[in-house]
Amino acid sequence: NKIVGCLYTLLEIINLKQSSEENKKLSLMILQSIANCGRNYKEIICECYGIRSVAECLAKSKSEKTQIEARFLLESLAKGNPKF
Repeated sequence: NKIVGCLYTLLEIINLKQSSEENKKLSLMILQSIANCGRNYKEIICECYGIRSVAECLAKSKSEKTQIEARFLLESLAKGNPKF
């Protein structure tokens, strides 16, 4: 499935040490856009270990902007997603 491969790539970017904070922030914004497409997409992100990856990014990030995007994404994944 193409969407799953894309999600794994984005989740990998947000947790790579060598990724810039700007790339992490942009990846989180893309993930947020995907999550905004509905419950099915939120579930797919969660099934790809998205919550853990985003939480790790939030904890390790040195950029306030990246932390804010991670927090917004975690909040979004928690709303309207009863399976997770």
